Amino acid sequence: MIREVLANYNTYQKPRGGNPLTKMLVRGLVDLEGEQWVKHRKIINPAFNMEKLKVTFLLFFFTYKTIYS
Repeated sequence: MIREVLANYNTYQKPRGGNPLTKMLVRGLVDLEGEQWVKHRKIINPAFNMEKLKVTFLLFFFTYKTIYS
């Protein structure tokens, strides 16, 4: 289902309105629509490559271990 939503982003529009505080705090990819969303998604997509995530996880793990040991 996630793949379908990401592939057909125009079909699944985000609800508008609601709490003004939420509007102020929630900015970025979560709040974007249409072509802006596509552009930003393409920019950040390489950061979620599985190999990069493995390295990042290991760095977090060893940093945590060093600080809290």
